[in-house]
Amino acid sequence: MTNATLALRYAHALFDLSVERGVLDDIQNQLNFFADTVRDQRDLSVLLNHPNISYESKKELITNIFSTYFSDMMLDFALLLIDRRRQDLLDEIRSEFDEMANKRRNIVVAKLSSATPLTTEQTDRLHAAIEQYTGKQIRLEIQSDPALIGGARLKIGDRVIDGSVSSALSKIKNELITSSLIPHQEVG
Repeated sequence: MTNATLALRYAHALFDLSVERGVLDDIQNQLNFFADTVRDQRDLSVLLNHPNISYESKKELITNIFSTYFSDMMLDFALLLIDRRRQDLLDEIRSEFDEMANKRRNIVVAKLSSATPLTTEQTDRLHAAIEQYTGKQIRLEIQSDPALIGGARLKIGDRVIDGSVSSALSKIKNELITSSLIPHQEVG
């Protein structure tokens, strides 16, 4: 069984249980906190994945660090990951869980790469336009990417709308090459 399949199974089980118990928001926040902490605290990540540290010691470490932050359900889930030797799937589990939670809430993630930072007004107008276009609630993630030269690239699900200058220049270059306006160089 692939890691992606395993991560999906664990995420699905946690998601179903959190919906059933009416604690979806709490569990999502705790899962994100757990994954972020393990990712950001290199020493913790090394300890949790070290083959020479006993699983009992790892479980004790998790309990000592997270018991005041986690509900019983989330702590049990974290300890289950240690028991089943699946703590290395934490980021994938979080990603799958977030996707299921967004789908349940009718939220779509839109990722915008812009050559220059956007103003608050531009961000608000873009957010509203994307929501109107999709008919869904949007969670907009924005990052600056000077390599775009100008314009922006928007990704909503599998759809990409590329209005960047770098993309336009690349298309023009390819058209010129394929139309034989620029002589091809023989590779030799």
